[in-house]
Amino acid sequence: MKAGARLRSKANKVPAARSVLGVGETAVPDSRVGLMLGRDLTGQVADKAGKSFQDLVTEDLLRDAFSTLRSSFLAQTQDAQLAAIEAIGGEASNLPDSARDDALSAWDLFLAAMIALAAERIFTPFGPPEQGEFDPSTSVPQSIIRGAMSRAGGTITDITTETPLRGLANGPTVVDQLSLFGLEEEGFLWVYGDPGTRGTTFEPHRSLGGVEFTDFDDPRLANLAGVWPGVSHFHPGDHAFCQCSLQSVIVAVELQDVA
Repeated sequence: MKAGARLRSKANKVPAARSVLGVGETAVPDSRVGLMLGRDLTGQVADKAGKSFQDLVTEDLLRDAFSTLRSSFLAQTQDAQLAAIEAIGGEASNLPDSARDDALSAWDLFLAAMIALAAERIFTPFGPPEQGEFDPSTSVPQSIIRGAMSRAGGTITDITTETPLRGLANGPTVVDQLSLFGLEEEGFLWVYGDPGTRGTTFEPHRSLGGVEFTDFDDPRLANLAGVWPGVSHFHPGDHAFCQCSLQSVIVAVELQDVA
C-alpha cells in the first residue's frame, strides 16, 4: 500500500499517468496503482523523477518499507538460536561471532528477495500456484523465509528449492554449539505441520509427515514417479510455497575427556 501511495505521488507529476489514476472518489486504490500504470507509464514517471525504472521501483518505492525491520530481524534471529539451544538441553550462552555475520548476510538475502517480489507484485496481480502447497493467507512464498532462516542459521551453500535446507534452529551454528554439551544430530524428522493452513494439499509431502530419516537420498523420499517438482527425492522446501519443515533428531553422546 505504501509503495502504491508513493508511486501515485510521483505519477501525479506526469499528466498521462495522473489521468489513468483518477482523483477523488474515482481514484484508483493505492493497492492497484502499479497495475493500472503498468511498466510503460511507470517508466515515464521514472524519467520525470530523473531515475532509472529499476531505481525508482527498488529504491524509492520499496527499500525504505523494509529498512525498519532490519534491527529486529538481527536481534530475533540470534535470540531464537539461543532459545533453541536451551530448549534442546544445552546452556544458552553467547553465539560465535560468525552468527552475526550470518544474520547480516541473511538480511541481505531476505531484503533482495522481498524487493524483487514486491517489484513484481506492483505490476502483476498475484495468483496461487498451479501445483503444490499453498497457504491462502499469504502471498509471500515460504521459500523466501526458509532461505533467509537457513542462511542465518549458518548455511553457506547455494540456497534454492532444489537443495534441502536446514533452518535457524538446526543450522550449523546451533548444531555445533550443541556438540559442546554432549548432544549431536542423529537424523531428521519430516514435520508436515497444520493441514488447516493449506489451501491446497501436495500428497507426496502429506504422506511423508512424521517420517524419520538420516539421509536426503533415503528411498522413502524418492520421487519414483518423477512427478512435479522434478526432484529425485522430496524434501521440505522443494517448491516455493511448501510449508513443511525439517526437524533435527538430537541424541546425547558421551563426552570424552581430552588429556
